[in-house]
Amino acid sequence: TDENGKTTSLTTTGEGANATMEMKTSEGTMKVGNIADKPPAWVPQYPGSSPQSTFSASNAGEQSGSYTFTTPDPADKLISFYSDSLKSAGFAVSNMTSNSDGKVGGMVSAEDKASKRTLVVSLATESDGTHVNVTFSVKQ
Repeated sequence: TDENGKTTSLTTTGEGANATMEMKTSEGTMKVGNIADKPPAWVPQYPGSSPQSTFSASNAGEQSGSYTFTTPDPADKLISFYSDSLKSAGFAVSNMTSNSDGKVGGMVSAEDKASKRTLVVSLATESDGTHVNVTFSVKQ
């Protein structure tokens, strides 16, 4: 509790890959790890993906979060999946791809201004597959 009477609580549980942390204040909540809030239903879930390194935050009418996963599928397949899924859901979508020494990467950026939702998917090809980071935000 600070000098103004505002309190902050920090809770940690687990160890290693199962470690989680939750911080609560009067302004909002932040969660990292297994207890992080699941992405909203409007965030497309890539088939067969297992989100890791999850993060979520909520405050003042905004929810945001991110997660990562790795898949053996090529980056262009993921870019098409996210681009098509988001376009069909009414988002304005832009794509960017790169190729550096045969390693394909890219980004899908999407916004639905009417519902104040944004999503950014960034991808990079590595020796063990395509590494994907999904970041989302929605304002109430």
